Amino acid sequence: MIKFAIEQDVFNEDFSEMYRAISLNGAVYNNVVYRPFFGIHECRIDSEDTDVIFMGSLNCAKHVIRNTKWRVWCDFDKFKCSHYYTYLGEYLINKNYLMMPLGEVERQKNNIYNYLNPHGNTDNYFFIRPDNGYKSFTGNLVNYTTISSELGSFVNCDSDYEQLVVISSPKNIKQEWRFFVIDGKVITGSLYHVDGKLNKSRNSPLNVWKYAEKIAKEYQPESAYVLDIGEFNNGNLGVMEVNSFSCSGLYLCDQNLIIENIIKLFNKEKEELSV
Repeated sequence: MIKFAIEQDVFNEDFSEMYRAISLNGAVYNNVVYRPFFGIHECRIDSEDTDVIFMGSLNCAKHVIRNTKWRVWCDFDKFKCSHYYTYLGEYLINKNYLMMPLGEVERQKNNIYNYLNPHGNTDNYFFIRPDNGYKSFTGNLVNYTTISSELGSFVNCDSDYEQLVVISSPKNIKQEWRFFVIDGKVITGSLYHVDGKLNKSRNSPLNVWKYAEKIAKEYQPESAYVLDIGEFNNGNLGVMEVNSFSCSGLYLCDQNLIIENIIKLFNKEKEELSV
């Protein structure tokens, strides 16, 4: 029997629809509590059980990948910007970007400014985010004039200066949608941001859905993953991010469709491995 190991208190979402869908599809679920540096607690699922689908935080996913035989759709290397930008560059919201070690950003600030402001406008900010899919810090706007102190807030130890970061100009995004892609198909989507504020809705206009399908045909980092699409004020669309299936919030995506299709994929992959 398939079991879902679901980490508690991660996404601040109502999973009641998911729990019903799991039961309707002949599976069961168990709650997982993860404590950093100590591992998983309060879980009745055997770590050697291969019939387990994990959903939870990135931290817990790392632990699960290292210490269990559970199925996790979270290939950290595939969700680095330096990986998926290679394939989706022309579709990105931040298609004009620079990458460099964090420790080089202050030294290169004039070059960054000149690249991102070719017409000499007065925008004193740039957007910076980590390359890694682990999201070692949250993407932020940084002011050129206070760059030293602002970059310091992203650093916990000296080695953090070695991490690769992505730098681009600020963007005004009108709306953002999340889509779940399972076995090559866009399964369900949800609006989650309007004018930079959380605003969840099941509304996914046909043109945005078609755009997500186009991206899904172009790029498949894993057999199940999450695709975030943004819309500019002029209606143009672009890829915000590509994220893991197992470690992403659901917003108002159809949880029944997610569970039904991830179980189908799980069984399909298990059959292929047994051949």
